[in-house]
Amino acid sequence: MASPWTPPIGCAMDWIAFLRAETLIALCLIAVVVTRVSAALHLDDIHTA
Repeated sequence: MASPWTPPIGCAMDWIAFLRAETLIALCLIAVVVTRVSAALHLDDIHTA
């Protein structure tokens, strides 16, 4: 049984798993944006050369 005013351990584990998933999604989004911008800049360099 949990102490008063504290969530059970399962609730904390769910919260940690959610934050881990959110972090992974954010990192993947940053990677996609950086890759696309880099590719667009590289393509622009090829056309202007």
